[in-house]
Amino acid sequence: MAQTAQAAAQEAPAQTPTVEPLEFKGIQRSITGSMALLIAGLSAFFMGFTDVFFVEAMAWIFTIWGVLMLYANMLDIAMRYQITDEALVLYNPLRFWGARRVWEWARIQRLEVEVKQNDASLKEDVVVHVYYTPEGSTVIEREDMPYHSELVRIITERAGLKPAPKQKMTDFDQVPLDEAAVYVWKK
Repeated sequence: MAQTAQAAAQEAPAQTPTVEPLEFKGIQRSITGSMALLIAGLSAFFMGFTDVFFVEAMAWIFTIWGVLMLYANMLDIAMRYQITDEALVLYNPLRFWGARRVWEWARIQRLEVEVKQNDASLKEDVVVHVYYTPEGSTVIEREDMPYHSELVRIITERAGLKPAPKQKMTDFDQVPLDEAAVYVWKK
């Protein structure tokens, strides 16, 4: 019996642990406003209010804006940020023109943490801007993402970004929310 266990152990390939990429989600938005516009626009057609041209035009405007706002909110909800050893992967299955973008760590040039207003809320009023320059290009791409302290810490460490001199924010767990400001990390 000991020989069969040894033989089975020799036949089985060595299991190497697979490391899953660390993943962060996009902004969680409410779709209530966009659904209200869409329902109001569509209900005008179903209820027969579109006999007058201007009412029909307003119904079309409400419907189109409702659809566009719903799509924009769904884009934010579906966004995923994956951290791998080689790059930051931006993935959004609802973005038809570029669902997956891979940003190598060496090409990320700058990161900004923007506090939008005085006495801000960490979830609603703090946004991260990441700047990336593709190889062989002078175009700077920017991705706006929600603030996750761990995500920002990993991006700055792996991209080799340093905080701007004499800036108030140096710890990612302690964002100064008392005043509107932009805190910068760059190469």
